Amino acid sequence: TQGSGWTLIPEVGNTDSGSFGHPQGLSGDGTTVIGRANAGSLRRAFAWDAVNGAVDLTPTFGATNEAVAVSGDGGVVVGSTDYNVSPDGRGFVVIPGFGGVLFAPDRWSKGIQVNEAGTLALGFEEIDVFPFVDNAIYTVDRTAGTVTKLRSLLVPAGAEEIRPRDFSEGGWLGGGWRAGD
Repeated sequence: TQGSGWTLIPEVGNTDSGSFGHPQGLSGDGTTVIGRANAGSLRRAFAWDAVNGAVDLTPTFGATNEAVAVSGDGGVVVGSTDYNVSPDGRGFVVIPGFGGVLFAPDRWSKGIQVNEAGTLALGFEEIDVFPFVDNAIYTVDRTAGTVTKLRSLLVPAGAEEIRPRDFSEGGWLGGGWRAGD
């Protein structure tokens, strides 16, 4: 932590003594750490800050998941349920006061990133036509506690799939793509 050195994040949730944590992100203001705590074969999403300590996000979505991105003020967390355990994994956004909101409640999806303001999230969801994955930007309404698809990200000509990973406050999108056969 700033000015005071290292802070040990205690075990998260109902884990055994063999658990260990994987920080996945830090809020822009430096107040919130997010990630997953491993306990045996289970992964438990958490958010930690100096006021609340480690908060287990797992009860919102089941036994296995991880937090992968956090907004600049630590108020919005993006993550996914564990696809290695459940093939029907779901991407999620945790909004203060509302708990968890799924990107696509009725289909496989994954959360990837959230912007500094906590108003946009990046993720993808399964669709029924080629390329079978719809990469999209979602709006996050922190007042209403909703997540809505803003727009799909088109696959460029000659590509089989795209894999967006991050985006800037100015609207730039970074990631990669794979060429088709």
